[in-house]
Amino acid sequence: MTGSLTYLWLEAKRQWRNREILIFRLGLPTAEERANGWLRQLRTTPLRPSVAVAAKVAVAMSFALPAIALVAAAGGMVGDNEGLTLGWARWLQLIGLMWLATTPITAIGALIGLTFGGEAAQGATTLAFIVLWLAGGIFTPPSNLPDVLAAVAKVLPSYGVVQVGESVTGGHALPASALVVLAAWTLAAGTLAALAWRRVVAR
Repeated sequence: MTGSLTYLWLEAKRQWRNREILIFRLGLPTAEERANGWLRQLRTTPLRPSVAVAAKVAVAMSFALPAIALVAAAGGMVGDNEGLTLGWARWLQLIGLMWLATTPITAIGALIGLTFGGEAAQGATTLAFIVLWLAGGIFTPPSNLPDVLAAVAKVLPSYGVVQVGESVTGGHALPASALVVLAAWTLAAGTLAALAWRRVVAR
């Protein structure tokens, strides 16, 4: 446990220290690690792949939280076209649950970074997030999509995030389907990322 916490601290310190590209850290951390030799240094440690991936996801989520909080703050100050108003407790609930809902997204980012290298990782990240944005119900509700695309949208983690946000703002219980989708993507992407980590450090 002590070793895991030490690695988590080092990973967070290493990524937060580089302020020049801080804003881009969420999607592109691991392709850079292959270039600077960080992964090669970790070969000498007994760090388990699952712990390493969990640390990467946790650090990536630490970058997501301020962004979510800023968007919520802007929404609280400006409001929206429908005149939505939330109390401070509901805003905190929204921020916390939306932040937790980003877990599968960050796990996918870790998987991409460990699977591809350099520019290929950047291209794959861009493609993956475009698909998640366009097909995940963020811009167009699944009810307005053709049946096939609607079925695809409902099993994407981005739609799970949308459902979490809509449930909190609407004062409804979190739908079980969204929780299942988010958990399944987190587990699948995290497991594949751990396997990719094992392959990379074994080279």
